[in-house]
Amino acid sequence: MSKIILAEVEAIMADMYQRKFSDSGFEVVLATGEQSLVISQKEKIDIVLYNLALPNEKEFELIEKIRSSSFYPNMKIIVMSNIDKHRNYEDIIELGADDFIIESDFTPAELVLEIMRITGQNPQMATGQKNDIGVLFVVRDPKSIESMLKDFLIEGFIAVATDNAYDAQQYVMGGESKIVLLDVALRDNEGGNKGLGILKLMKSYEETKNIPVIIFSENIEEETKNQAIKLGALDLNISPNGTPKQISDQIRKIIE
Repeated sequence: MSKIILAEVEAIMADMYQRKFSDSGFEVVLATGEQSLVISQKEKIDIVLYNLALPNEKEFELIEKIRSSSFYPNMKIIVMSNIDKHRNYEDIIELGADDFIIESDFTPAELVLEIMRITGQNPQMATGQKNDIGVLFVVRDPKSIESMLKDFLIEGFIAVATDNAYDAQQYVMGGESKIVLLDVALRDNEGGNKGLGILKLMKSYEETKNIPVIIFSENIEEETKNQAIKLGALDLNISPNGTPKQISDQIRKIIE
């Protein structure tokens, strides 16, 4: 089993990547850049997948230190980013990275296969995906349902929560979500309806327009509900006050 560090990966993406790599037989460690340096100095790490969100001297120095002081000399360092590859590739390779990939070019499942290809592993070794159903909760306060997410795992669902439009779109386009529960009454900082905006965005992309979106709002106004249905939400409302089992049972009925 290969041991991989996912370094500096955003929380919502880290959750997806961790599951995909774990399902494919990897031992996964989530870490910051600084933590990656410490861990790689003490343990046999096979791969460091370093997410470079914004190139700067500190990040470059960390990558260089991870390479120069690693405990395991055959460790692979792969930098993942959405920055201009042509402008930064040579600099990153000179720091000691083995390869540089563009994150947006891959779904989470494809990313696992690409890492296996780069590191010389047989993609057929991947154990495949679990039968869990991916559910995305787009809600007013993600922390309000954090305690429920583990209960959803017990019910056979892989669930994450966000109130960020970009994160929601990335998660859905990554192929993780089979169904979306959306608080269509979600408001932005200026009082506008962010929930309907997220729904409109999801329905505008070919990759995500057919994913079922269920209204997940409390005390929703009839006008807002009608707008959501017109934009493509299903004509039903699951109460956010239900238990994980009640909500899970309702989701299963819809999927089946």
